[in-house]
Amino acid sequence: YWRRYLLSDVRPVVIKRGEMGLSRVLGRCVSSPDQMRALFDSSRFARMLQAADEAQIDDVLGLVRRGDLTPARRFVLKHRMDEIESDYLLPAHDATELRVSDATVEELRRDSSYIGSLADLKAAITGRLIGHKGQDLGWARRAVLAKLLDNFRQHSQIHQNAAILLSLGLPLVKLDLVYRGMFDMSDVETITRLLPEGEAGELTHLLLSRPFGGDVFFGWKRAAFMNGLI
Repeated sequence: YWRRYLLSDVRPVVIKRGEMGLSRVLGRCVSSPDQMRALFDSSRFARMLQAADEAQIDDVLGLVRRGDLTPARRFVLKHRMDEIESDYLLPAHDATELRVSDATVEELRRDSSYIGSLADLKAAITGRLIGHKGQDLGWARRAVLAKLLDNFRQHSQIHQNAAILLSLGLPLVKLDLVYRGMFDMSDVETITRLLPEGEAGELTHLLLSRPFGGDVFFGWKRAAFMNGLI
C-alpha cells in the first residue's frame, strides 16, 4: 500500500487514497469485520457516558468544542434546554392570549437562567414545572447524553472531539484544529489544560502556528478551502 501511495495536495484525494484507501487494505487483511475496528469509537464514548456520574458528565460538557467558524454542528447545553422544552414541557399559558408589558419583559430578561452543568439544566427544568417539583429528572440526563453522543458522531470526529478524545486516552491531536476553524482560543486553552506544562506550551505553539484558513485565503483559494478541497 505505502509503496504505491501517490502524494497529493488535494484534500479529498488524500482522504480517498489515504484514510479510506488504507481502511480498505486493512479490511482485506482480516477474515471478519469484527477483527478490525476503531479503538476510540462512538461505542467507547457511549460506555463512558453511561457509567459517568454527574461530575464526570460536567467534565465532558467542559470539553466540548466551542469554535464556530465552520458549519460543523456544536453541542451547546442551552440548546438542549430549548429542545427539552419543545419535546417534553407544555406551556402553562396559551401564548396567543398573553399580553406582556415592557416592565414584564425586562423582568423576564433579568430572570434568565445560567446553564453550564447538568445540575443547572435540571434546576432550569424544575423551575418551569408546575406542581411537580419532586419529579425524577433522569429523562433529562438521558436526553443530554443522547445529544452528546449524537454530536460526537458528527463531521470529522478527531477534529470535532479532540479534547474529549484526549481525555479518553487517545494519544493523537490534529495540528490543524485552529487552521480548519474547528477550534477557537477557548478550545486551545481547554485541550492544553489536559497536558503537562511543557507539552501544553508546545501544542499551543503548533496549533497557533497557522491562523484560520478562511481569514488568510482569498478568491478561489478561499472558496476551495471553505469547501474542504485544500
